[in-house]
Amino acid sequence: MSLNGPYLVLGSGQFTIAGATTLVGPVSVSTNGGDITFGDTVDATLNTGFPLIVMASTGDVTFSGAVGATNALGGLAIDSANTVTAGGTVSLDGSLGYSASEGLQIGFDGFVKEANFTHGGSIIGFQAAGGTPNGTGCSDPIEGACGSGVVFENGSSGTIEGFTITYNSGSGVVVAGSTGVRLLSNTIWGNGATGVTVTLPGATGNAILSNSIFSNAGDAIALTYGGNDSQPAPTDVTAALRAGNVLVGGTVTGTGDYIVQVFATPTNNVPEGKTLLGSFTVPAGSFTNKSVSAGTTTGGYITTTVTPVSGPRNTSQFSNPVELTAR
Repeated sequence: MSLNGPYLVLGSGQFTIAGATTLVGPVSVSTNGGDITFGDTVDATLNTGFPLIVMASTGDVTFSGAVGATNALGGLAIDSANTVTAGGTVSLDGSLGYSASEGLQIGFDGFVKEANFTHGGSIIGFQAAGGTPNGTGCSDPIEGACGSGVVFENGSSGTIEGFTITYNSGSGVVVAGSTGVRLLSNTIWGNGATGVTVTLPGATGNAILSNSIFSNAGDAIALTYGGNDSQPAPTDVTAALRAGNVLVGGTVTGTGDYIVQVFATPTNNVPEGKTLLGSFTVPAGSFTNKSVSAGTTTGGYITTTVTPVSGPRNTSQFSNPVELTAR
């Protein structure tokens, strides 16, 4: 099935395509609460970067197959939906001619209750002006959102797991005023602003776990304007190498129990985490000699993050890097 232009379903009708879909122009699909289902793969015409916008109001959105796996889309915006389920990988490329100014956008004028993209993929090369020469610029008022790989807005929630997010002119991921977002096991590097920004009041309970975040122009994780309740990073961190393990100490600020994730990073220029070494759980306060496997790490620097075990999952920024010393 070839799609081009706007598709508006009136009343309570649904929008369903059973077979493979090819975008032969920029496409938007809108219902008044009816479900939207793509029953097979979704691709753009080769090297065009045509984007797809979906507005289901209170309906569910399903992508049964991979999105952009053969020919990448130039952006995917889920403006409103109850749930969004991606059954395959998602590949978005902002360097193509008709691409949007943001890669994967969850919520904008509308609200998305739960959007789950858990099969990985790639989101690369998005620019604030959109694709060249056909980009129309970015109208998103959220600071730092334009040119970003993934953007959650308007309280929208969901999971981004297993993606490579790189070479975007903005941040890798922006969570603006949204709660309950889960960023899991992604590689976020080489972006023009932060790796991840959590910003604005109401942007709480956002878990950033087991990712590789490094070599971005800004902070690896930035919590601004009360994002994630400004959860402090661990302080007084120590790291020693002994018998193939890294022994970690430090202090966690807060109440209750916390997951501490330990990362190896090659430089001490900025707090970031390239390689996850392991995790452990501690109560708030000081801890010593907690062990994680060193793997192939024999030197360099160690950073940590903390995330509450219960309650709002407010992941902190990275702690300041400390040199890994032999003991």
